[in-house]
Amino acid sequence: MKQFRIIACAIIAGVCTAASAQKVITLDQLKKNQQQKGQTTQATTTRPKTTFSTSDVEDFNTLYFQYNIETMHFSSGGYSGNSTGSAITFGYGHAFGLSDNVPVYVEPGAALQYFFDSENGVKFQMLSLKIPVNLIYTWKVSDNVCIDPYFGLFMRANLMAKDKFDKSWGSPTSSVNLFSKDDMGDDTWNRVQAGLQVGVRVRLYNVCTLGFGFSQDFNTISESTHMHSFDFTLGLNF
Repeated sequence: MKQFRIIACAIIAGVCTAASAQKVITLDQLKKNQQQKGQTTQATTTRPKTTFSTSDVEDFNTLYFQYNIETMHFSSGGYSGNSTGSAITFGYGHAFGLSDNVPVYVEPGAALQYFFDSENGVKFQMLSLKIPVNLIYTWKVSDNVCIDPYFGLFMRANLMAKDKFDKSWGSPTSSVNLFSKDDMGDDTWNRVQAGLQVGVRVRLYNVCTLGFGFSQDFNTISESTHMHSFDFTLGLNF
């Protein structure tokens, strides 16, 4: 009986020793796994981010060309209709930041616009000086791509506007000055207009700009004519 007790105690001691050794190995493995997990988490959370720093909010200039699809809406004497023509615009804008940390800019500028259309034997031409002022917010997609939504107001001084008639009209005069009261009577065109513009531009590598926008006049260009346009922009940044 005494021998049996000795053998049983030996067996129990061996089992406890094996269990203790297994427990030690398990803790070592757990510690190693936690270290590996910490390294993986650190690598995951240290991805590069595209953010603005003070040096990113810098003034920029844009020299641009626009193609404008112009629509004139007529409404007079119970008759209304639309006439769609074209315009080309050459302009310059300087955007300066309002804050060192927030990418918001004010962009005043100046542009020359030339409107042209030909319909039913009448050729229309107008030359204008446009003074826009835009508010721009820049969203930096990457180091080489910035998206610039904008909203602004403009003043336009109409320098020259006339209609030219071909021979089929049988008119005693070949052209009409649209700013002349002698030629136009009570429907003389306005020299000064104001309006709003809204759109978005994309700057690539801070060198090239592509954009699309919409412009709408507040006041009529004549007693019965409103104007609006869709604007496609190609520009050079410097």
